[in-house]
Amino acid sequence: MKFCDPTARVFPRDWVSTYFRHNLSKTGKDHYECPICKTCFDHTQIDCLCGDHIWPYSLMGETSWDNYQLLCRTCNVRKKNFINNEVRKVLGDGSFRGMVFKYIKDSINIPYGISLDEYICFKHTTR
Repeated sequence: MKFCDPTARVFPRDWVSTYFRHNLSKTGKDHYECPICKTCFDHTQIDCLCGDHIWPYSLMGETSWDNYQLLCRTCNVRKKNFINNEVRKVLGDGSFRGMVFKYIKDSINIPYGISLDEYICFKHTTR
């Protein structure tokens, strides 16, 4: 299997066939079932499947085998950056964001007198 940079936006294309074959051998079925719509795809329809970030890339999901699933094109487009409502509630209470901000603040050298928000915005706008 091809190495993938965890910060890359897209998965290597050959991961589709690798995941497809791995899933067939694991389930013993002769088809792959989209985990969202349950539509079945055989090996002749593999081009109808897309690699998807389980934890959305736009929400800091890494591009890794552990964060990979195959979806049909229709479901992949519909999913966008959706995450489960239970997970959304936990993230929405602010504690997770606080942990992330603390980790970032402790991990980088922010100039004295600048808040983390200002630093992030400053760095982003000066690229």
